[in-house]
Amino acid sequence: MGGEGSGRYGRSGTKRTIEEVPALDVRAWAREGLLVEGQWFSATMTGRGGGHSVTVQVEDDSVQILRQLKPTPGRAPIGFRVQLDRTYPRFGGVRYWFLCPRPDCNRRMALLYPAGREFACRRCLNLTYPSQSENRRWRALRQAQKIRVRLGASANVMTPFPLRPRGMHVMTYMSQLRRMFEAEQYFWAGSADERMRRD
Repeated sequence: MGGEGSGRYGRSGTKRTIEEVPALDVRAWAREGLLVEGQWFSATMTGRGGGHSVTVQVEDDSVQILRQLKPTPGRAPIGFRVQLDRTYPRFGGVRYWFLCPRPDCNRRMALLYPAGREFACRRCLNLTYPSQSENRRWRALRQAQKIRVRLGASANVMTPFPLRPRGMHVMTYMSQLRRMFEAEQYFWAGSADERMRRD
């Protein structure tokens, strides 16, 4: 049964991650200026397994999503309505959200995933983030790499630590460096433990 985006466990017993399921991203639509009432546009689902195309009609506070479940000639696409919500950040602008269509959910979400004939959020489909299946040591490495990239350097932890980016406050820079060093120290300590266990 299961089907696309059903949230079922894989054969190994592990949950599927958000990277394994295609998604609709309302942020991308907003960035492209597509969320104008009365507008029709074609959108491609993102992520691994993406590439599936949907047709979207923008209504007042919702979008009507038309998709072809199977590429059968002459078969009409399935229509599905998703409510939209807006928030207004402190420094101006507007941020759009999907409201999860599941009646017992209704959470604000930037991404929705296909589940058979409908769409739902990550929580309803029991999808996890890739980092949730990593052990603590590898999460520490990922954190260190993110900080390095944020500071404008290579993600490679074998390279020298990144210099302070122009315009960044010294205290912010020192705080980021401290977090990076702590994460890298935890990762390397774990590497040493593994080598000792092998020897």
